[in-house]
Amino acid sequence: MDDRQSCEINMVRAGNILTIEGIADPATWSQGQYILRVEVRQQGNVSVSSQGGRIDARSAERPMILSRTQVLAAAGSGVTIELVLRDGSREATCSIKG
Repeated sequence: MDDRQSCEINMVRAGNILTIEGIADPATWSQGQYILRVEVRQQGNVSVSSQGGRIDARSAERPMILSRTQVLAAAGSGVTIELVLRDGSREATCSIKG
């Protein structure tokens, strides 16, 4: 399975605020679990946040937002975002680093 097609990370910057969404394709991930992890490095400091939960998209017909978060990330900050989807032995990972 091509992990890039079954999950997606959407990131929008408005000034120093990043809005991040972890998205799954319900055709591939109708159920399971997810973890969205965000790491921001700026001026020698590191901030890490993580959200997770169950996926229940059995009735969804289009890509579903599993998690949405906002973080402060000034220009020049290093940002690493990872979305992991799991269902039994299946796993998909999407990531953005910038």
